[in-house]
Amino acid sequence: MKKLLFILLLWNLFSYSAHADPLKLVALQYPPYVYAEEGEIKGIATQMIRAIFDELEVEIDIEVLPWARALRALKYKTADGVFTIFKTKERLAFLDYPNQPLIDQRISIYVRQDSSIEFSGDLEPLYPHRIALTRSVSYGSVFDASRQNFVNSITVNDEISKFDLLAIGRTELLISNQDAAEYYIEKLGLVGKFRRLTPALESVPSYLALTRSPKHRALLERFEQVLNRFKSSGQLHQINKRSLASGKPSAPELRF
Repeated sequence: MKKLLFILLLWNLFSYSAHADPLKLVALQYPPYVYAEEGEIKGIATQMIRAIFDELEVEIDIEVLPWARALRALKYKTADGVFTIFKTKERLAFLDYPNQPLIDQRISIYVRQDSSIEFSGDLEPLYPHRIALTRSVSYGSVFDASRQNFVNSITVNDEISKFDLLAIGRTELLISNQDAAEYYIEKLGLVGKFRRLTPALESVPSYLALTRSPKHRALLERFEQVLNRFKSSGQLHQINKRSLASGKPSAPELRF
């Protein structure tokens, strides 16, 4: 009898069940991956997350927040997890990650079409230029290591503001992942007005992460098993195609 009670206690500690409170996930408004529209949370990454947790029979609740607020909610454990998020040394102090990323994000720098600025792969010549950044957002290890050298940076709370600033000439550069940039350039009627500098800075793995606890660690292991199965079976590609077919917002096809 004592052994049975012990097993039940362990089950309660390390697992989520259909009767548990919903897992509270936060995310940045970051189309085409995650976006709020007409009272719903949509996007390619959102559909992936919902499909995996449906398979796990774990109820989730998703809230879109400014990125700095989302990170505070995770640090103070008023939220259980986040997607999509890069892995950094600072974040490992309060978040657990699976081994497998959800998607890879290609990070690039953009300028106005009429700009004379070019990029060889070396960030140093770009340091004097005004660049638009989103508050508390990581852009991968390559840019993050040089971020403090961009002394003329303008920091905003959301992605769309960066594109507005570049469009009106308040900044000379912006940095973004290519999928989000293509979405905003089309949405804001800026096709032909912006130019992506090549080469890209890097391709950065982007994850679901959960706050540190034994229960969340066990859940991440189960999450990764389903994620790997969905990737190998092609199910994630099917989710991406359904998102493309839905038409709003238009979304570039992702590579897994």
